[in-house]
Amino acid sequence: LAQALAAGADAGDEVCKAVVASGVAPAGPFQFVSLGILAYIGGNSALAQVDVSAAAGMGDRGSAWTVMTGGWAGWLLWRSVYLTKQVAFRNRVLVLFDWVKSKVFGRDIACL
Repeated sequence: LAQALAAGADAGDEVCKAVVASGVAPAGPFQFVSLGILAYIGGNSALAQVDVSAAAGMGDRGSAWTVMTGGWAGWLLWRSVYLTKQVAFRNRVLVLFDWVKSKVFGRDIACL
């Protein structure tokens, strides 16, 4: 294990030297921008708190106002965000199919 760690550290040093030698400007400090909070609470209900100015890409430049919702509207927002965050179109189709299947046939709660 120690040899693997040493090899990884050496590789990291080499990558660092290559990046510095390439002349790429260093990145600025990381800044976290919260787009909001979504929480599924079950039974077709969810809670949502969305910072509209950050979600619109305005950051600190725009007027900061927050939309808060819950219940069915929050659930619908949670589902739409979950679906749009799927990277591959195939995953979106599979998730949609799973949601429809669960609504039609119910959840499979059988345990072996």
